[in-house]
Amino acid sequence: MGKRSKAKKDPGSNHMDIFIGCFSVSMKHRTALTKYSEEHGLQKGQHRLLFALAHMGEGVCQRDLAEKTKLTPSAIAINLKKLEKMGAVEKKISETDNRYNMISLTPKGEKIVKESEEIFKKIDEMSFQGFSEAEIKQLRDLLARVEKNMESIHFEERKEKDS
Repeated sequence: MGKRSKAKKDPGSNHMDIFIGCFSVSMKHRTALTKYSEEHGLQKGQHRLLFALAHMGEGVCQRDLAEKTKLTPSAIAINLKKLEKMGAVEKKISETDNRYNMISLTPKGEKIVKESEEIFKKIDEMSFQGFSEAEIKQLRDLLARVEKNMESIHFEERKEKDS
């Protein structure tokens, strides 16, 4: 008495638990990154800008930064203003075209990027603790296949609407 019988689940019927698991992992990862960011005075999206600037080099125009980060121009402008105020970036008017602001990391911004990369690497290492390189590769490959399948579903939905 008191024991519940577990009905056998058809393994092909519903994989929602996998998607819920992926979502949960993603949210926990985001929470860890957000906590670190907030402890360092950064808001959502600002690391993305700092990392993009670090990889794009000196003097990046806001339009190119928006394309690289997939953020809207208004989100770029708002976040850059905050990052400039905290001393992480500097804006200069383009020498060749006064219509453009050229954005660069300051030494403080470079330090934030370096420290953040180290912390993010630690978070990633802790996330995959106990996994072999083969298991990590297999997981990466499996997720890529699911993502590819999801893209084709999205395409088919749009195709049906167009018909």
